[in-house]
Amino acid sequence: LFGYVLQGGHIDVGFLGAAQVDRWGSLNTSIIGDWDKPSVRLPGAGGATEIMPNAGECIVVLRRHDPGALPQRLDFCTSPSPVRVRDEDVRMVPPGHGVSTVITPMAVLRRPEKFGELLISEVHPGLTVQEVKAATGWDIRVAPDVCETARPTQEDVRLLREEIDTVRLYLR
Repeated sequence: LFGYVLQGGHIDVGFLGAAQVDRWGSLNTSIIGDWDKPSVRLPGAGGATEIMPNAGECIVVLRRHDPGALPQRLDFCTSPSPVRVRDEDVRMVPPGHGVSTVITPMAVLRRPEKFGELLISEVHPGLTVQEVKAATGWDIRVAPDVCETARPTQEDVRLLREEIDTVRLYLR
């Protein structure tokens, strides 16, 4: 399935979760802490190692926005961004964009260029750009057209509650 669908270029957008995301969109879904004695062992890559390089772009949803989830340096790189791959071997750069968007409880971060960094593009209502910057593990840049995230409409909420996540797997 991965060989035909993903590597065949048939997936436009992949949706992923992660424990950590760095400034270039590399993901850690393996361990937190030292490799030999991790403080937390995570589920691992799953399909992300195929989705990241081969989907047209990836959207990541993070449950936290703090320097631990958005660190200066990942504790472990499970799924490298095109930037990290290029730095290792320019011949291995994947066809996909990698992570284009990271959605956190505080903001929406975007990486418009394949070899660029994540930028603050939207700040959720009630928060400031300065609060988002302070909660990020690196000196994150701000998009020139940063805006406030639009609130969901009543219809959006109804769809989420009544049709999409009726068992409250994600809406807690």
